[in-house]
Amino acid sequence: MVSNTIIAFGASSDIAAAYAIGLHALLLIPITVLGLVLMWSMKLTFSDMLKTSDRTRPDDLAEPGQEPVTRLSATARPATEGQGRK
Repeated sequence: MVSNTIIAFGASSDIAAAYAIGLHALLLIPITVLGLVLMWSMKLTFSDMLKTSDRTRPDDLAEPGQEPVTRLSATARPATEGQGRK
């Protein structure tokens, strides 16, 4: 799609292909690296990510001596200051 758009503006197909590959790399690599860094900082492995949802409850991910992470319920509302809009 990107290549066809660039070709439509008069660029050669070689330049369009190079631009499309570069654009995809520019968009995908930083997000992938950020995800890997966040996984590392949370001490998660790929096998942790692949476990079924009933085995990866938040209390299963807590390390010994730490409080388990809890999820907000569907009825939980964010804390607000004052009465809000009237």
